[in-house]
Amino acid sequence: MTVSGNTIDQSRIVEICDDPRKDRIYTNGRVEIVRAGTWAIKFGKISSEEISNQLHAQDLLDPAVVRIPRIHAHFHTNGVDYVVMKYVDGEKRESIRDLAMIRTIAGIVNYMHTFTRDVPGPVNGGACYGPLWSEDDRSVLPTKEHLEDYVNSRLIRNVGKFTVATTPMAFTHLDISARNLLIKGPCIWLLDWEFAGYFPRSAEIATLRLDVGKEPANLDFYHDLESAIFRDNPLIPQERNQVACWRELALNHIRIYR
Repeated sequence: MTVSGNTIDQSRIVEICDDPRKDRIYTNGRVEIVRAGTWAIKFGKISSEEISNQLHAQDLLDPAVVRIPRIHAHFHTNGVDYVVMKYVDGEKRESIRDLAMIRTIAGIVNYMHTFTRDVPGPVNGGACYGPLWSEDDRSVLPTKEHLEDYVNSRLIRNVGKFTVATTPMAFTHLDISARNLLIKGPCIWLLDWEFAGYFPRSAEIATLRLDVGKEPANLDFYHDLESAIFRDNPLIPQERNQVACWRELALNHIRIYR
């Protein structure tokens, strides 16, 4: 496997990750990220949906607007997934309160939502992940009709019927948070693409409004980000109803992602 003239040896990658002296950047019990020179290696349980979403984002999105850690290699061996990316020496903040930066992040979200397609779901057409979906029933939603049926069949309270027939499926991240942003000077890198895909942009707003799994100190960030998004692109009535349905759907199977 060759990357920019340098050979990435899979056995060497595994050896680095198994070394107890490794330079660990991050761990959450499910995945770890270690630094190896100019590379960052993410390993553990990584879905094919996450990899496909991130590859799509790095090819689709303009780096002048938002940067994506570039994947140079990925493989699976002995029950472990490995993703080799370019290391980014950026700052990850516990919270973001700077309104100018929040407006920049809102611009990134609105920019992503300009990319649309007719088919919902992750880029590779696989299962949906994240707080909007049940872990007990990983669903593939090949059409808007399947998405409508999935949501409507799981609504308990009378929040209105979920309809998306005339709603574009926008490229959404669905996990916008301080922990998933790296900042270096004027540049922002957006991390962790497991939950991403093409969904109504109302799904993005619903995830911003979900309090489950969020630190109380960061709730103002989500409120300010939503307000900044709406300055340029407010919700229409149908989207507001969709947000209510998404939130009801999520609350029916609460779990915490970190």
